[in-house]
Amino acid sequence: MAGPAYPSTHRERNQTVEAAGEFNKVTLLSGSITQEFTGSSGFPAGAAILAHESGINDAKFQLTHGGTISSSAFAVDTVYPIGVRKVVQTSGYVYILHR
Repeated sequence: MAGPAYPSTHRERNQTVEAAGEFNKVTLLSGSITQEFTGSSGFPAGAAILAHESGINDAKFQLTHGGTISSSAFAVDTVYPIGVRKVVQTSGYVYILHR
């Protein structure tokens, strides 16, 4: 028996997904917050930027393979391509970029 005479509505998903840039998602952390980038989010974040909007930024960045860096070690408005697993901050703004 022959198939239907009308075209199939089934569409195959494109198996090749290319990123539009180096970073393709952003998470803004503001105020007092603890944020982990593991588990259901699927991956550690790829970079961190301290935003200039706040005069004070008190954040601790826990890195993907261990270790912690304080925000006082970073300059504002600069991208730091580090693997961020967790951020604990009490004030300020931090943009976390995801690959």
